[in-house]
Amino acid sequence: MNRVLGIDYGERRIGLAIADEGSTLAVGLDVLQNNGVKELCDELAKIVAAENVSQIVVGMPLTLKGEIGPQAIVVQEFVNAFRERVSLPVDTIDERFTSVAAVKAGAAQKDIGAAVEILQTYLEREHS
Repeated sequence: MNRVLGIDYGERRIGLAIADEGSTLAVGLDVLQNNGVKELCDELAKIVAAENVSQIVVGMPLTLKGEIGPQAIVVQEFVNAFRERVSLPVDTIDERFTSVAAVKAGAAQKDIGAAVEILQTYLEREHS
């Protein structure tokens, strides 16, 4: 089965979500502390193996105009490092407004909620 991992990358915390077996529903998984890219990539690689993940999607924080700003550059550097660490597809998706949507949806932990929103958006686009 195609298991997809969704990642909401933040300076302090990383929200994670995983798709169900049919890749139709995103479910919150965990929040990791961001202790540097190398440690984070190692930790995520363990989760990828444990959860039998075959694809990864990372939220890209574009500006309101849809442009790459300073935070998107940081996320792209993480994505590049993670691509070197795992031999799986690592896609990005525009994550503007996912944190807001997660809070409005009543997510107890907005990092996980944002990861769920990122992954659910990605899954819906893949199935449409």
